[in-house]
Amino acid sequence: MNKFKIAVAVMMIAGAGALGWAEEKAPAGKKAGLNIMEVVLFLNANMGMPEGSDRMEADREHESLRYYSKDGRLVEEHHLDEQNTIVSTTYGPDGSVKSVNRITEASIRGGVEETQRRHDQEEGPAVREAVEKHAQAAEAYAKAHGGAYPIRMQELTQSEAPYLGKCLCDQEINMYHIICDLENGGYRFTARSLWPQYESYVITTGDHVETKGNNELPRALPLQHSKSPCEETGLGIKGID
Repeated sequence: MNKFKIAVAVMMIAGAGALGWAEEKAPAGKKAGLNIMEVVLFLNANMGMPEGSDRMEADREHESLRYYSKDGRLVEEHHLDEQNTIVSTTYGPDGSVKSVNRITEASIRGGVEETQRRHDQEEGPAVREAVEKHAQAAEAYAKAHGGAYPIRMQELTQSEAPYLGKCLCDQEINMYHIICDLENGGYRFTARSLWPQYESYVITTGDHVETKGNNELPRALPLQHSKSPCEETGLGIKGID
């Protein structure tokens, strides 16, 4: 079980409002703080079991989690020590210990802080800039066409002198889903955050930028929701320059 996955789990738990509950439920005798066992259980429920395992046994009272193969062999186990550290042990086919790893609460929180920093300083701004380029391209098109806005993304990307170099409609970029709507003589470009705790960006006709919480947006729809995909097939171009 690697630190990155656990950091991701903590972010998801925090976004779902469960992190506070987990902290409040810290076992008696341990300092108040993150109940890491909640994170381990969350990982199992949302990110799959270890390779070679068929079933799981969780013991909240003793703060342990064990994974077994189909033939009943112990494959992997996790428990919390007195310092609230996850101790993870993997076993070979003969029952011998293959590896022992320790993941501290501090390292998990450090990973969460780094994920937050990367979002705030790098990934979030990059997505916003990319979506703003779509709006700026639509505005440039309208200026060159007597105020008429494009009705298809291809008009921005496939003209003789393209207004937009890279279309991101219906793509997932840096944990944002890009949605493009060209309708009613205007546009609405949305970068919808896939993290519930982060705001989404919405840019509408006139290059007006708003930040919104996901609860302020229409209910999330599957990919290929964009009314104006990058190509007729709905296939976009991934990446950000």
